[in-house]
Amino acid sequence: MKAAVIYDGGFAEQGAEGRALQARIAAICVEAGIALCGPNCMGILNPHHKSTTYLQELREPAGLAGNVAILSHSGGLCVGLLTDTRRFGFSHIVSSGNEATVSAAAFLEYLLEDPHTAIVGGFIEAIREPERFARARPRRHAGQAGGDGQGRSARAHQAGDHDPYRRRCR
Repeated sequence: MKAAVIYDGGFAEQGAEGRALQARIAAICVEAGIALCGPNCMGILNPHHKSTTYLQELREPAGLAGNVAILSHSGGLCVGLLTDTRRFGFSHIVSSGNEATVSAAAFLEYLLEDPHTAIVGGFIEAIREPERFARARPRRHAGQAGGDGQGRSARAHQAGDHDPYRRRCR
């Protein structure tokens, strides 16, 4: 097994005993090479590949497909967005929860490289790897999937000075 999801709560968000249990689970996953989403999350939805580990039942995940990725600690926010897909569709919905082994920064790096994703929206309660999160940016160039002549990396760089954000994350 290469990946797993723990939906249930009662881990690091519940105090010392929960933190110890979560640390034990994380150590097992790291040793076994298992990417763990959660605990205390809703899972991951990828409408383009018609795959989901999402806790909420969805009638037709492929009908949600679009170019907006949502990265959230809050599963409730994701559920709310999934109830109204008239405005836009999704490339991914990621409810990362407590991030015992896979951080929001790692998910963000993946989403920035995904050819189906043009926009990443986030509801992040805590950045557990601030330097990695601040360094995340698209590496695609013109001519690759999602390129438009300028390339997404060029547009991201032109968006502004990232140093104040990096300092704040530190």
